[in-house]
Amino acid sequence: AYDLATRTSANGVPVLADALGYIVCRVADHIDAGDSVLFVAEVVEAAVFADASPLTMREAGFRHAG
Repeated sequence: AYDLATRTSANGVPVLADALGYIVCRVADHIDAGDSVLFVAEVVEAAVFADASPLTMREAGFRHAG
């Protein structure tokens, strides 16, 4: 387990304290898609804490294997 600093959103959801922002969603539906499940969600809350460049998968060193 990680010991990460958090704050609480207006809806009571824990959010990483160092996050640039966050989105809270409500699952509206789910669709079976073969060996996966696609979730359709409705955004119920969102906030931006800082105007900065996010760390993307590519910048973190991840590469698509497909």
